[in-house]
Order: sequence, then structure tokens, then C-alpha cells
Amino acid sequence: MELTEKEYSKLTEDEKRFYQRNLTRKGNYSLNQVAKKCGVKNFDKFHNAGYKVLYNGETANDIVKKRV
Repeated sequence: MELTEKEYSKLTEDEKRFYQRNLTRKGNYSLNQVAKKCGVKNFDKFHNAGYKVLYNGETANDIVKKRV
């Protein structure tokens, strides 16, 4: 369900996080479906390559280590 900006602004912080997480989940699902149709077999490497692009060459493990 899509929300208008007015509806979104009325949500609590927890509701906003849940809403954003749900959008991310749906986006990741769509991305995986397209990748699968294009022949991606190793999704670990596929997603890790995405992290490297977004985070200046850092892998998912590098990012996790920084957060701890």
C-alpha cells in the first residue's frame, strides 16, 4: 500500500521504519527476481558487489565490522 506524504508524516517513528523496511523488502525481492531471470546463480557475490559499489569498495562484512 502506497502512502501519501501527508499520511506518512502522521506515522510514528516505528511505523515509518516498518513501512520503509517493507518497501525495501519488496524492492529486494524484485531485484532478486530480475537477477534470477538474467542468470545470476551466486546471490552472495551479486549482493556483495552491490555493497562494494554503494560503500566505496567495502564488502558487507566490512560494513558489519564497523558497526560493532
